[in-house]
Amino acid sequence: MLITYRSTFKYSFAILLVTMILTSAYSCKSDEDENPTSNVQENCSDGEDNDGDGATDCEDLDCLNASNCQEVCNDGMDNDNDGFVDCEDGDCSDFDDCQIERCIDGVDNDGDGLVDCDDPDCDTNANCT
Repeated sequence: MLITYRSTFKYSFAILLVTMILTSAYSCKSDEDENPTSNVQENCSDGEDNDGDGATDCEDLDCLNASNCQEVCNDGMDNDNDGFVDCEDGDCSDFDDCQIERCIDGVDNDGDGLVDCDDPDCDTNANCT
């Protein structure tokens, strides 16, 4: 059987066309096809990983600004559910009431070997001036 230039071109074109169709069909898959929860918003107070990213509630980056994930530094509660209350919570390190407490408690709170007013971190504290 004699293969002509025209028939070779026809087969090559058909293979190219099928390849392009299959490639474009695959590349048109959306993230939703692979992760059906990608459009789901995180509910920051239900104990569930609503958006499927492996983090729940206040641990989820989508909840950083949620009101229930912000520590209130003077209410005696663990508002952001991280196990630390008020001045014990690292989120409150810049809160004035916590700085005053830390500069007169007789403890080296930041582990730098300096206690209270001997620590330069307390230089601006009213109890140390």
